[in-house]
Amino acid sequence: MADDVDALIELGCDLYDERRFAEAEKCFHLASDLGSPEGAFDLGNALSAQARWTDAVSAYQLALERGESAA
Repeated sequence: MADDVDALIELGCDLYDERRFAEAEKCFHLASDLGSPEGAFDLGNALSAQARWTDAVSAYQLALERGESAA
């Protein structure tokens, strides 16, 4: 499972860097669904980049609950 999460986050970060935020969101959402605190945090970033503030706050709160201090 960790390899899947790492691969999803890596792909999501690549897409995010290319400003393909909706596609990055999908990767981060999948990683978050697998329980990843980093996936939830990155999901918040992708949602913020799309000005989806309410959804971003929810993702950041989930990241905090999972121990992601950067959130």
